[in-house]
Amino acid sequence: MTLDEIEKLIATATPGPWIYNGTGGYVAFFSVTNGEIGNYISAPNSGGLNPSAPDAAFIAASRELMPRMVKALRTLEWIAEHSIIECGRWTEAVMKSREALADLEQP
Repeated sequence: MTLDEIEKLIATATPGPWIYNGTGGYVAFFSVTNGEIGNYISAPNSGGLNPSAPDAAFIAASRELMPRMVKALRTLEWIAEHSIIECGRWTEAVMKSREALADLEQP
């Protein structure tokens, strides 16, 4: 999955943060806006079809973590791209310096 595809998923998902509640025989994810419960997803916690408590906590936390991770990866992409450009410029400068030094060594 590309970062663009992940960003599209993030943009179309219910806004976060999400909280997880696995009590009362149900697994539920709630979005929270200004301290108020918003949209939710819930299902009976039976039949092995629902996430375990650690998986559900991970899903809820991912709603806030994924946008931050994508932002960090985009920043690292930018750094890598610009580092390559600067490295190329630096390499070119070193080569020109070596040529200039070689000219000085000529009789």
